[in-house]
Amino acid sequence: ADSQLTVYSLHNDPVTGAERKRLLATTVGNPDNVNVGAALTGGIWKIRYDLDFIQADTNLIDVDNSPIGLLQNALARNPLDNTFLFPNWVAAHSTLDPLDVDEISELTASDPTNFADNFRVISPITREIQAVSEHSRVLNPGVISRDINGNEATNGQYLTPAGIGHPEFVEIDLGELTTAYSFEGLNWNLARQIGPGGFVDNDLEQFTPLSPFPASNLNPSTLGTEGLVNAAVLDAVIAARITTYTTTAVDGTPAWAAPLSTTVTVPAGLAIQAAPLARPISRPPLAASTITFERSARGDGIVNIFVQATPGLSLTATNGLGLSVTLTEPVAGSYFAQASFLAANYSSQWTILSPLDPTIPSATSSAVDMVDVRVATYSTVTRNLQITATSTDTFRGGTLQAYDDKGALLGTLNRGGLTVRATSVPPSITVRSSSGGSASRPVSVTTVPRTVR
Repeated sequence: ADSQLTVYSLHNDPVTGAERKRLLATTVGNPDNVNVGAALTGGIWKIRYDLDFIQADTNLIDVDNSPIGLLQNALARNPLDNTFLFPNWVAAHSTLDPLDVDEISELTASDPTNFADNFRVISPITREIQAVSEHSRVLNPGVISRDINGNEATNGQYLTPAGIGHPEFVEIDLGELTTAYSFEGLNWNLARQIGPGGFVDNDLEQFTPLSPFPASNLNPSTLGTEGLVNAAVLDAVIAARITTYTTTAVDGTPAWAAPLSTTVTVPAGLAIQAAPLARPISRPPLAASTITFERSARGDGIVNIFVQATPGLSLTATNGLGLSVTLTEPVAGSYFAQASFLAANYSSQWTILSPLDPTIPSATSSAVDMVDVRVATYSTVTRNLQITATSTDTFRGGTLQAYDDKGALLGTLNRGGLTVRATSVPPSITVRSSSGGSASRPVSVTTVPRTVR
């Protein structure tokens, strides 16, 4: 099949979140865009628009690569009877779901050589585009797609984010490399709703926008127009379009709202108050962040000690069985030491202290082994949950046990492996070692069809 499809830009009401679909491009009536103009079969397609402000200033529009010129090719008529060559496409866009005004009448009245008409197609910018196959419009009634679970699924369409490319002055003017990026043309940013945490389940009432909202107060409609002959006219044409957004009209249908404000109120600066004198306080206790060990079957091994504490200390770690090591400080406030031990002087309890400053309380922490869950797989065919894990403690007598996400014991691993029958799939499992270490891993599901003989 050839690559006949239509692309839409998707816009959202910043107040209600309602989505609005707008015509952006199509390969219908544009053979050079189908299969990239080559004599191929398959789904390759490419659409290129060439529209810039220099063209607006000189009225030199490349009609063959202009938005209106490309879209109007889908309205081509038969010279013999004046009927549309692509009636299904015309019918689909005479009333667009009804998410917009009459797209066909609006498109017919547009001028492919007029910059403002072309600019209206690609502005305001969008965060998402959706491509819809024209073949999906002519499916017989009742023809549907189903997913692997048998549920009805979409077909013939693809949704993808739309990237935003900022000017690269290496390709424009090397003398302007320090030019700052402007984010003022992002209409969803102009809604001033961005804040920590974002939206919860798309609930537009459950958010906390930044206040005051950071903004440059620059008007994106006037940036980059300096020196153009028709700059004043150009601003009047496109200023509103860049910062406008979709909203709901009085009659309940979507409409384009007035431009969003490009300025914010900057609150008065706060006076700098003199800092109060700090009261003398005791030094904070030492915090043993992590102590891990590796032990062989013979009982010997190494221990790694990581400590967070006040910078510039002299710290020592001891296990009470004659093993002592001095910590280094590779990064301010972060201390580390590694020590070897024998089976005779192994202990899981370590004490961190500052021998040069006994006023600093010591801290005690337990050393644990490092557990690695290699495999956590559930087979829908055998209904078996397979778990494989390793531990850095291979001394005799150690055990590894697996638990589901609710803490229920699944079983004890034998030689690092466990296969257990399960009627349901836990989202994750945790393997715990008798030496104190633990690790978790999501459960992956595999489906292997039975072999029919």
